[in-house]
Amino acid sequence: MRRTLVTLALGLVLAAAQGCASMGVGNPFSNDPLTGGADAASSQLLGVPLPAGMQRYASHGYMNYGADGGREGLETLRGNVDAAQAAQSMFTALQGQGWQLRLSLRKGDRSLYVYDKGNSLAVLAFRRQTVLTILEIWTGGRLPDGAALSLPGAAESGDILVTVAPSEESGIQIELSGKSVILKQFGRQIRELIRKTAEENGLENARISAKDNGALDCTIKARVRAAIQRAV
Repeated sequence: MRRTLVTLALGLVLAAAQGCASMGVGNPFSNDPLTGGADAASSQLLGVPLPAGMQRYASHGYMNYGADGGREGLETLRGNVDAAQAAQSMFTALQGQGWQLRLSLRKGDRSLYVYDKGNSLAVLAFRRQTVLTILEIWTGGRLPDGAALSLPGAAESGDILVTVAPSEESGIQIELSGKSVILKQFGRQIRELIRKTAEENGLENARISAKDNGALDCTIKARVRAAIQRAV
């Protein structure tokens, strides 16, 4: 009787897992964090060919454009490829585009490579699994000497940090800071968008401080609304 119940329970578990897969729902018994991959022939961030057989996982990455127009962000890929061969393939592709290898580290099933090209940096982190290889590509601009550390709560690239405080003066005062290149070109539009969003959300007498780092209009609106809700 006990053997029958165990067999029945295992059958139900397997049936549930297969049912989830057939319905397009993630298997609740799988601990694989990467799902929904799409075949990728080239890197979105670096613009170079990828090793054959790689898939990109968009939900585990992001891409923005820096002040100089360069791409920055994270790209997560995985494929049935040998990690060492994949690293060599990426080295050849990047070298052909003018990237220079500056750091190479290996430990067990992990390896890390740092490249630079002008003021751009790229970090490639490989992790070998039983059969597959995971590749994370980070790209961004080189920071100047004396740059401050970006900590949680600070405005990340493509974002804006907004705080709202009461003001004894009438109306809305806006203190805007950020990258000089962005402010010189878009500072006026950013201020107007902040003011308009604040007024639409019923804000009257307040001081708004905003530190922009290349945020899009939709991001600016969302951050202003959130800051107002926190201040109320």
